[in-house]
This record gives sequence, structure tokens and C-alpha cells, in this order.
Amino acid sequence: MPTPVIRLATQHEMTGMCWHEPSMAGPVAGANLMWAETGSSPRDTHQDCEHTRGHSVAAIREMYQKAGW
Repeated sequence: MPTPVIRLATQHEMTGMCWHEPSMAGPVAGANLMWAETGSSPRDTHQDCEHTRGHSVAAIREMYQKAGW
């Protein structure tokens, strides 16, 4: 179910709305939790997902700032 739909359906009962993979779509849709990840990931084809899926904490913070959080 899309994040905005979940947010509307649960109103104030849900305090954390998670989003993964980190992207601008998450905070724009109302997600207030994203994970920066680095290191080994079984879903990734590289030894260190920092070079593909992963983001730094600073990059995720910047996504939230750009989204108006």
C-alpha cells in the first residue's frame, strides 16, 4: 500500500512511517524514517552497498531538508 494512503488511513495512531530504499519520494510522501546503510547487504551485487543502494546520514538529512522537513 502506498505510504500516503497508509498515512491517511492510520492518522495519529502510527508515529513512525518507514521508507526503504532512501529516496526523495519517501519524505515527500510522509515517511519519517529512512535508513542510511553501508556495508555488506545480501540484496546488493557490490560488497559495500554504499556504492549502490546506501546513503550516508548526511545525504538522508539533506533529502528531508529538501522535502521541507
